[in-house]
Amino acid sequence: MNNMLRNLMNKLIAVWKNHTRDFVYKKGNRGATFVEIIVTISIILILMTSVGVAIFRWIPQAQIAATKQTMGSIKLGLDMYYTTHFEYPDTLEAITEFLDPPELPKDAWGTTFVYMKSPTDEIPYELVSYGQDKSEGGEGPAADISLNNNNSGEEDSE
Repeated sequence: MNNMLRNLMNKLIAVWKNHTRDFVYKKGNRGATFVEIIVTISIILILMTSVGVAIFRWIPQAQIAATKQTMGSIKLGLDMYYTTHFEYPDTLEAITEFLDPPELPKDAWGTTFVYMKSPTDEIPYELVSYGQDKSEGGEGPAADISLNNNNSGEEDSE
């Protein structure tokens, strides 16, 4: 029985050695060709490009949303100033004591907000971001964003 097991093991080892040698040294198994590598890289680049384009389409909308959110924070600062002083400030710098950190935030394009105190009680102030083009007017992502003209997505409750 020992001889039989030994012979069987020797045959299995011989088959294994022949199999691995044939697999490693066969002419057709040299690995990926240059063309296959180029095709694979091209497919990966095409997929990355399509994903990148889809992401970049959302950037202007994200900037507008961030600006609206910042305007909401400034509105809270203005309301806190009003509850303390019973009037709205003449400039935005007056509300820095109610902001954390105590500095005026900028819109998503790095410009300061335009604040105008109104002489009427109907609309006590107007807060505006000039948008992507950083100048008055514009369309799409370059359109002005105002806290009081429904362009900001929320109506002022005053």
